Amino acid sequence: KVLIGLVVSALVGLNGATASADGYLKESGRSPVASGSWTGAYFGVSAGYGWGNSSQESIPLAGFGAADGSYRMSGAVIGGTVGYNWQRDRVLLGLEGDYGWSGVSGSALCAEGSACGTEMKTFGTLRGRIGVISQDMLIYLTGGWAVADVKAYDRFDPQEGSKKRWGWTIGGGL
Repeated sequence: KVLIGLVVSALVGLNGATASADGYLKESGRSPVASGSWTGAYFGVSAGYGWGNSSQESIPLAGFGAADGSYRMSGAVIGGTVGYNWQRDRVLLGLEGDYGWSGVSGSALCAEGSACGTEMKTFGTLRGRIGVISQDMLIYLTGGWAVADVKAYDRFDPQEGSKKRWGWTIGGGL
C-alpha cells in the first residue's frame, strides 16, 4: 500500500511539473515530446541464456543416508511477449505478459551415487509497467508475477515430479 501511495504521489507531482514544462516549452517553440505516441499494442520474441543453482534432498535410505545434490543449472531460453501501453503526456502505463520455453537444466551425482537433477521446462510473467517519456526515450519500471514449470528427478529410487513454482519479478529499462 505504501508503494502504491508513493507511485501515485510521484505521478501527481510529475504530471504537475510536466504541465509547467509544457507551457514553457510551447512558448519557446520547442516540442517537449517527440512526435508519435507510445500508446498501443506490441509483440515480440526473445531469446537468451539462463543460469542458477539448484539443490535437492531425498529421504534417507537404510544404509545410504540422505541423497543430497547441489549443482549449477544453465541453458537457452526462447519466448514471446505481448503488451499494451497507454500514454498520457509524458507518463506511460502498461501491461505485459510473456511465455517462454526453457532448456535450463542441471544435474549432479547425489550422495548415494545416482544422478539427480532439475529442469525448468516453461516460464511466464504478467507485469505492470510505469514509465516516463523523455524525448524519444522511455524510462520505466516493471514488476509482477512469475511462474515456471520445474521438473526434478532422482534416478536411484527412481523418483521424479513436476511442480508449478510461483514467484515475482521486478525490473526496469530504457
